[in-house]
Amino acid sequence: MPSKKGKGVLDLLQYALHSIHLLINQTSAEDMSEDLPYSDPGDGGSIEKYGESVVRHARRILQSVKRFLERAAELSGERDLMKAVLYSLYQPLQVWLKEPRPRGTLLTPGDSDKLGSAFEECWKSLLAYVKTSGYPFNQELLNILSPLMETSLSSGVRWMKNSAVTFWKETFANNDSLVCSPTLSSTLAQLARYCDVKAPSQMTSYGGASVVGLLIICVCHYIRLRSPFLVAFWHCWQPGP
Repeated sequence: MPSKKGKGVLDLLQYALHSIHLLINQTSAEDMSEDLPYSDPGDGGSIEKYGESVVRHARRILQSVKRFLERAAELSGERDLMKAVLYSLYQPLQVWLKEPRPRGTLLTPGDSDKLGSAFEECWKSLLAYVKTSGYPFNQELLNILSPLMETSLSSGVRWMKNSAVTFWKETFANNDSLVCSPTLSSTLAQLARYCDVKAPSQMTSYGGASVVGLLIICVCHYIRLRSPFLVAFWHCWQPGP
């Protein structure tokens, strides 16, 4: 487990990463007051300067998370630390994955692009950290990462989906004993239509039949019910050649 100081750093990064995204999206010109959070001395209290200040702070936070992940990656074999990082950061990371380019009313399109690029580096640093942590890509780790995998693999943002697909193919796709969540299994099945990606064998189809359908077939065949409906059902679910 991380030290007390390390846990404090994680808590701080978790809070900062989550709160700055919320601040960007929730703050509007109507919400402005004389006492502006995240404002820098000398900004003069203007809305434009405040927006620039928020962007600067957001980029600093994302860069701090990236540097922390890169530093943690150097501590090879610290598996407990990696789990603590994932448990602490997965919720704010999920927020950023769903909207990697925040479009708050105080941000220009250029600001959104800068934040998107900063988060891209942060996300890729996390994937690199997990891959080099030495932690086995087993059911426990899949359960921890499933929410992040579901969001990134189904994302409409190309860099996010591509990095997640590459990560999946190099890690969990090689373990056929894993069981995916229904949402992740569905996401992988959709990706497999146009992308060379596979889910663990327990969650893929068997000759076109789902796991539930296959179980129903086995039960029906076992009790040897031969009604016309069940015969048709059997042929419909039969594995293909």
